[in-house]
Amino acid sequence: MKIQSMEASTPGWRPTREQVSEFLRTQQLCVIASLDASGQPQAATVAFSETADGCFIVGTSELSRKTANIVDDPRVAMVMTDDEQRYTVQLEGTARLLTNEEFDTYAEEHYKQLPASRPFRDQPGEVNILITPHYLRFSDCNPYPWVLTEFDH
Repeated sequence: MKIQSMEASTPGWRPTREQVSEFLRTQQLCVIASLDASGQPQAATVAFSETADGCFIVGTSELSRKTANIVDDPRVAMVMTDDEQRYTVQLEGTARLLTNEEFDTYAEEHYKQLPASRPFRDQPGEVNILITPHYLRFSDCNPYPWVLTEFDH
């Protein structure tokens, strides 16, 4: 689905950070990569939401590999892609598990962005992970060479 602010864009779009957030709110899935105890990368496709302050939330099982990895090593990377518009966002950051009380401050917006995730809220063993990006890159893959816009946090 194309969002309003992008309809007038031409190849080579260089969005502001606010426009990147607007784009990300049209997306629901991403790939998150974490490191296991031996340093081996592991990746998983998950649903995500973006917070008002530019962080990201992922819900998952406390038994998942990503949860164990993040407890041991908070470094993560994420990729969100819209293959129709040929836009992608890559980020690197740190992750931590949220307490239930902390998640409550994000829950309304999280489920507004991801209504299909609401049934998992009270699932035994469900945890929420907060990802704080340190680096974010938006790529417009329509022109060649691709047009990259980088954001440091």
